[in-house]
Parts: sequence; C-alpha cells; structure tokens
Amino acid sequence: MIVRTALRRFLELSWAVRFAVVCSVGIMAAFVLCWIVFGFGSLLGPKLSVAYFLGVTFTVGVGVGLMTLVFYSNRSGQDDVVQDAAVERQDPASRPKS
Repeated sequence: MIVRTALRRFLELSWAVRFAVVCSVGIMAAFVLCWIVFGFGSLLGPKLSVAYFLGVTFTVGVGVGLMTLVFYSNRSGQDDVVQDAAVERQDPASRPKS
C-alpha cells in the first residue's frame, strides 16, 4: 500500500522532476557500485569521495536544469518572440526577404 501511494505521487510529478530524481538515483547507484567494487578508501578518501559525489550531482543537476529551460523556452514560443523582436530592430535593408 505504501509503495503504491509513493509510486502514484511520483508519477504525479512533472517530467523534469521525475527525470532529475531518476538521474540522481542513477548517479548514487553508480557511485555505490564503484564504492563496492573498488573499496571505499582505495582510490579516494572519505572526504574526497563525498566531495566528488556532491560535485557530480550538482553538475548533473545544473545540466538537467539548463536543458529543461531550453526545452521549455522552445516549446512555449519564447524563442520566436525574441527572434521576431531582433528582426524588427534590424535595418530594413538587411532584413531577410520573406
């Protein structure tokens, strides 16, 4: 019952939030797998491992956020508004012929 409720709530989230959650879980799973295979202290110390994990998670989060903004901007028509405004500000002689 708890799993079904959690799954229903997860599916109610927007696609961008679901994608970010899935990416974060995937990064954690890869990190834990590497930790199990290579050992915790063999390559990196505990502090460096945590810093590495946080850095990768933050970087992926920024990338996902920026790509979400690009897709949202494209789908909402904001790119067309900016392009139309830029064309209107150009010299009449340099405007593309339609």
